[in-house]
Amino acid sequence: MNKKGKSFYLTCGIFLLTVVAIGWSVYCNVSDSKHPFSESKSNNIKAVNDEKKSDSQEFECIADEDFKDFHKKDKKKNSSSKNLNSENFSDKNVKQVSTQKPDTPLIVYPTNDTVTKEFSNDNLIYSKTLSDWRIHEGTDFKAQEGSMIKSITDGKVIDIYDDPLYGMTLAIEHDLGFTAYYCGLGETTLVNKDDVVKPGQDIGSLKNVPSEVLDDSHLHLMIKKDNKFIDPLIILDKDKSEE
Repeated sequence: MNKKGKSFYLTCGIFLLTVVAIGWSVYCNVSDSKHPFSESKSNNIKAVNDEKKSDSQEFECIADEDFKDFHKKDKKKNSSSKNLNSENFSDKNVKQVSTQKPDTPLIVYPTNDTVTKEFSNDNLIYSKTLSDWRIHEGTDFKAQEGSMIKSITDGKVIDIYDDPLYGMTLAIEHDLGFTAYYCGLGETTLVNKDDVVKPGQDIGSLKNVPSEVLDDSHLHLMIKKDNKFIDPLIILDKDKSEE
């Protein structure tokens, strides 16, 4: 083989080696450029997934807190509803009780409650004015002449008359089933026959009781129930009458 032939083959070999080297270099560059991109993309995907996971966890926390708050609010609402129903029930009971009529009608003293002479059913009591012994069919309450006398409870005036022993007497048939006789009043009363009176209403002023004129000034009160005189304190002072 001549020198010219050897030179040709050598040139071809160098060319091939150069091509291979250039190809390998290009391949490596391309491979290196792909690898960082893939890694970056993977990292980005991972970051996105981590972000989504974090958002999901945060959403779960928020949802859980919202559920707790809702549960608390719902529980509070139910509690308030129960309390409201309870209050309505309680208020209804109070209203029912408040509309019931009282068992005992209002009863007041005709004047002050100071007793100067008690009721005597069978025992005889000496009368300074009449100078004899007799039963005392009423109760005497201390009061000054001219002071106002009051109706002890609801009733209707059935009679006004001047009694020789008890003076001007006003008879009231009370709604509780008895008749009260207010004795020793002045000639002018504040009510008339058939008038309806209320507890504590002024019915007249005090003057004197002819058969007891020597006693201290007082109102002589008699009460008749079932056609029999009874102690007025049974009506006026229940605590005392129950002893």
